[in-house]
Formats: sequence, C-alpha cells, structure tokens
Amino acid sequence: GVGKSALAREYARRNRERYAAVWWLNAETEAGIVDGLVRLGSEFVPALAKVEDRRSAAEQVTANVLGGLTKPVLLVFDNLDDERLLRAWAPRDSAQVLVTSRHAALGGDIVPVRLQAWPPQETVEYLRREIGRADVSDADALLLAETLGFLPLALAHAAAYLKSTVN
Repeated sequence: GVGKSALAREYARRNRERYAAVWWLNAETEAGIVDGLVRLGSEFVPALAKVEDRRSAAEQVTANVLGGLTKPVLLVFDNLDDERLLRAWAPRDSAQVLVTSRHAALGGDIVPVRLQAWPPQETVEYLRREIGRADVSDADALLLAETLGFLPLALAHAAAYLKSTVN
C-alpha cells in the first residue's frame, strides 16, 4: 500500500531505453505469470498465443524467445507472494527481473529496496508529468506532495485523479 507498483512503473519509464521490452506479470498466482509470459512471447512469435498448453508456451518464452533479443527484457513480477514462483519462472539469462512484494524476507540473490517517501523535487517532476495539466503549478504539486507525505502510492492515485478531471 505504499506504492511498490508505482515505483516500479517509474523505474521502468526512466530506464526503458536499456530494455528491448518492459513487461508486467501478475505474480500473485502461477497462472498470472504463465499468462503474462505467453502474451509477451506472442508479441515476438504470434503462434505462441494459439498453443493449447500454456505452461509449455511460457517455458518456450523463458528458454528461447527472449534470448534472441539485442537487449534484455525487464520482467516485473508484480505482487509476488511465493518466492518459488520467481525461481520457477524468471529467465536465467535473457531478462532482468524487478519484483514487487509485501514480503521483505525474500531470500537468495534478491536485493530488497525498502520504499521511502520521494524527494520533493522528484515528486514535483513526477506529479507535473503524470497530471499533464497546465493549471497545476510546481507550487501546487509541492503542496499536494507535502499533504500526502511524499508517499508514492498516494501520489500516483492523486495524479491519476487530477489527470482525469477537468480543470
């Protein structure tokens, strides 16, 4: 609830040139991961979308499809609860993996990043870009950010709301 996915989106946006693709996987369940991998693979090999054995198609994606790209793919395992799913489905060589999770005690080579409030200037830049309205000044964005405690999730929700409302 502090903005893990919003922070992951911002990382992906800022670093998109480093990757051949950025792909979100609903990592709450294995079915969500498999479905996401098949959808990703079908972007490169359309026939994968028609494979009946979805698990086999997802395995083809992690073993073969992603390896043919000139840059790595960023796979975001969003809302991961079971670390075993990450171990089972994260490609070994052809991708970089970013995990969002409520659990801080993921083991192995996973490097946890605890979320903190965003710095004021970055927050203002984020809000101005996301809101995209001329009637919201830097001062307005800063006041909003201060009111929301500079918390990423609250800022993402406020930006989405302000973007969708007419001034």
